[in-house]
Amino acid sequence: MQGNHDDQARAATRFGGGDTGRRRSLALATLLAVLPGMTFTYQGEELGLDDGDVAFEDMQDPLAVRNRAPELSRDRVRTPMPWASGPGVGFTTAARTWLPVGPRLDRDMVAMQRADPDSMASRVRDLLRARRELAAQADGPIQWLRTGPVIAYRRGAVVVVMNGATDPVTLPPQGGRTTVFSTDSAHRDHNGTRGAALTVQPNAAIIFRTQHASAPVVWP
Repeated sequence: MQGNHDDQARAATRFGGGDTGRRRSLALATLLAVLPGMTFTYQGEELGLDDGDVAFEDMQDPLAVRNRAPELSRDRVRTPMPWASGPGVGFTTAARTWLPVGPRLDRDMVAMQRADPDSMASRVRDLLRARRELAAQADGPIQWLRTGPVIAYRRGAVVVVMNGATDPVTLPPQGGRTTVFSTDSAHRDHNGTRGAALTVQPNAAIIFRTQHASAPVVWP
């Protein structure tokens, strides 16, 4: 994924915050999912959490406290994991936490996201499942197909496309193409729709499988 430490803002905040940040975060995670090597997920990234709200008087990070420089604080990405609704968000029953919980909505809670197939946590779980299922077919070298606002590459018979542009991009109908994962839930059931035109919306990404590793990919 996009984070492995607390030295920068959470992905959703870095990429615009709110729904836009979550959408971009999932798209980038999809772009990275089929690349060689390990992926990392920083605490809260799988929920699409924005940075927490920590006032200077509540900060514990020595970088901020000793230098009286709240802008140096890493505490905003160290706030408690929101497990369930309630005063301690399922993280603790204590009256006070080391860092404040911050203003978290019900949709931020693990319990709520587990029950929602369209939540960030559910989509990340779907993505990881696709990554495991494709491991044997995405074992070749990386072949970059497009760079720029629209980025695409293939490994073996697996192709990944991320649209970072402001307009949709549509791939023409192609025989033998099967969508495996899309950040847009509208494409979730495309596994049975082979060869249809495929539109990737802005700030979205998709993974599809071709009939074989040498099958050409037709671009608009």
